[in-house]
Amino acid sequence: MESIAQVISAIGFPIVFCLLMWKYISEQSNQTQSVISEFTATMREFQVTMTENNRLLTSIADKLNIYSGGTKDGNEL
Repeated sequence: MESIAQVISAIGFPIVFCLLMWKYISEQSNQTQSVISEFTATMREFQVTMTENNRLLTSIADKLNIYSGGTKDGNEL
């Protein structure tokens, strides 16, 4: 009977510890997934903003006619 109690006490701690580690890793995984989702959404917004900025800068450059000699290839006439 004593040996059974020793086996249970010896095996019980590792099992409990493994369950606690599983819970911790699961929570960290969920938290990491949440951060990745937020980062992805932020990067999509950034991409839209950069595309819009590029469009606006191109429009401004066209209106100011900053291209050499009025050509868009940059070659002087």
